[in-house]
Amino acid sequence: MAAKFQIRTTEENGTVVYYVSGPIDEESRFSEIEQAHERLIVDFRGVLTINSCGVRNWVNCMKKIRGLEISFRQCPPAIVKQLNLVPSFRANAKVLSVYVPYLCFQCDHESRLLVEMEDLAKGKEIPAVRKCELCGQDEMEIDGDESQFKMYG
Repeated sequence: MAAKFQIRTTEENGTVVYYVSGPIDEESRFSEIEQAHERLIVDFRGVLTINSCGVRNWVNCMKKIRGLEISFRQCPPAIVKQLNLVPSFRANAKVLSVYVPYLCFQCDHESRLLVEMEDLAKGKEIPAVRKCELCGQDEMEIDGDESQFKMYG
């Protein structure tokens, strides 16, 4: 059974956090987010994919909440790609963290490393190579262009 799009809401330190998960596509609606009033955080960790219709729906949502204090966190590669390609996807939001994808050239295992933009701003580097959790070799390299994950630090 395919994962379904959903938004779950919680509150952290007086800020509403919207956990977005599943595929963002033509069926995705962001009415909960569009009703936000002040500060909000959008946590994208559960997003699997996003297509062009989903991008359009998201950009329309961002237009409705412009002027609010918006932060994005735990952005997976699918979201990072849109942040880099479509300026209106981000609008005025602050990117707090992104997942950097790694691929092991020894066993083809894939994993992600959460990188905080605040750490990059302080000079911390994204590791070019990591140890593979599966085979133990130091063969995991960033799967893609490292610079696309540094743009927000």
